[in-house]
Amino acid sequence: INNLFTMSYYILAPACDTPETGHVFPQIQKLKPGYDDKKPDSIYSYLKKSINGFPDEVPDLDSFIMHGYAKPTDLVSNAITTPGFFINQKAKSIFENHNLVPHRFYPAMVIHKKKLLDNYFWAHMIGDFTDCIDYPNSSFFIRRKFFTDTGDGIKVDSLQDYFEKRKQLKLDNPEIYVTISAKKICLYPAFFDKKLDLFEIGLFDANFYISQRLR
Repeated sequence: INNLFTMSYYILAPACDTPETGHVFPQIQKLKPGYDDKKPDSIYSYLKKSINGFPDEVPDLDSFIMHGYAKPTDLVSNAITTPGFFINQKAKSIFENHNLVPHRFYPAMVIHKKKLLDNYFWAHMIGDFTDCIDYPNSSFFIRRKFFTDTGDGIKVDSLQDYFEKRKQLKLDNPEIYVTISAKKICLYPAFFDKKLDLFEIGLFDANFYISQRLR
C-alpha cells in the first residue's frame, strides 16, 4: 500500500513451520467428524450469506480440529474460514482495543489432541475498500493459473474498468484460470482519515493490513 501520510502499515501473514506454531500448516485443517456442512447454520452456509453482510444467524462452530503436530497459539491459522481469524481471549482483548473494520466475535470450539481448548473465538471481519483505491496510480498484472505472475501489466482506470477487463480476459481464455491482481495499491487520502488498525482491501487483494500501533 502506497501511503504518503504518517501511518505505517504491515501485512498480517500467518506463521508457517515455526517453533511457536509447530511444523503443520494450517494449524486447523478440518471440522469434527459428522459435521453437517449443508445445515442452515453451518459455517459454510454462514459464509455464503455473509457476502451481503453479517447474517442474523450465529454460525455453528462446534468443532474445529487442530492438527496434533500443531501447537496452540494466540492466533491460529486455519483452512476453513476466510476472511477472519481464530483467536483466544488474550488476542481478542488486544483486537478490541483497536480500530477494526466491521467485525463480530463468535465463541468457537477448538479441539487439540482430543482436548477442548479454553476461550477461543472466531473473529469474522468484513471490509471492502475497493472504492478507496486510486486506480490510475495503482498497478495491476494478469494472473494466469494460480499464484503465477505472468509479468503482463494491465492498466485499470476504475473499479468498473477492472470488472470489464477481467470479464473479457476470462472470455478470451476459457480453458485456464485467469484474473487481474494488484501489484501496487494506492489509496486516496480520505481512506487514512479512518485510522484503521486492521483492514482488508478486498476483491483482488486478500491481505490483511495492520497499523504500527496494533503491530
